[in-house]
Amino acid sequence: MKWTKLIDRVLVGFDGVKQNLYRTRAREYLYEAQEDFVLHTKCLEFLLTSDVVKDQFIVKLPDSYLDINRVEFRGDRLEYLPLWQDVQLYDRDGDWIIGNPGYYHIQGQELYIIPGAIQAGKLQLWCTGVFESAVGDVWEEMTDANWESNSSVLRAFTDQPYIQEPYQKYLIDYARFMIMDDEADQRSSIFQAKYQENREAIRIQILGRKTPIVSRIQDSLDSQTVFSLGV
Repeated sequence: MKWTKLIDRVLVGFDGVKQNLYRTRAREYLYEAQEDFVLHTKCLEFLLTSDVVKDQFIVKLPDSYLDINRVEFRGDRLEYLPLWQDVQLYDRDGDWIIGNPGYYHIQGQELYIIPGAIQAGKLQLWCTGVFESAVGDVWEEMTDANWESNSSVLRAFTDQPYIQEPYQKYLIDYARFMIMDDEADQRSSIFQAKYQENREAIRIQILGRKTPIVSRIQDSLDSQTVFSLGV
C-alpha cells in the first residue's frame, strides 16, 4: 500500500477543511509509526553478508541492526561467546589470535570473530533491523553498509512502507492517535490503545514463530492441563 493511500485512510472522518493541514502531519506520523512498529515487533529480517579477508577479526555492523539471530563463516555456524567465558583472545605478543573461527562477540557496532580468520571467506548474519524511512539518503547509506539484496530492493520502494503489507494497516491508528492528541481530542486514547494492542499481538506472533515447538496434548476438559510429549 502506498503512503498516499495510507494518508487518505488516516484522514477519513476528519474535518474536510483541516484535512489539508493534517496531510503533511499524517505522513510524518506514519513514518514514525513504522519505526515504532518494527522496533517493538522485530518484524523486519535481513541476511547481511560481509567479505572477510585473511587475518581479519572485526566486522562493522550497520547502525540499524537490532538483533543477531545466527552467524556463519564459510558455511560453519559461529557460537556467541560471552566475555566472561574462559577463552584466550590475544597471544603473548598482544595480537588477536588467528585460526579457524568458532565464536563471535558483539561490542557496540562491531562483531569480533574468535579467533580471527586464518583464511578469507564470507561471513553471513541473520538479523532483525530497522530502516529510518523518514530520511531519504539513509537508503543509500544502508546499501553502502552491505545490507544485501533486501536493501537494494527496498530502496526502490520509498513511496510505500518497507514492512510487510499485512502490517501496514496498523500504522493508521498510530497516526490518527498522534493527530488527535495534538488537537487535545479525547478520542486519541481509543486509537492509541488499538495500535498498542495490535502491535503487541504481532510481537507475540513473531516471537512464537522463533520458539521451538514442544509436542503436547491438551486435556479437552481442562484448558489449563497440558501433557508434554517431549521436544
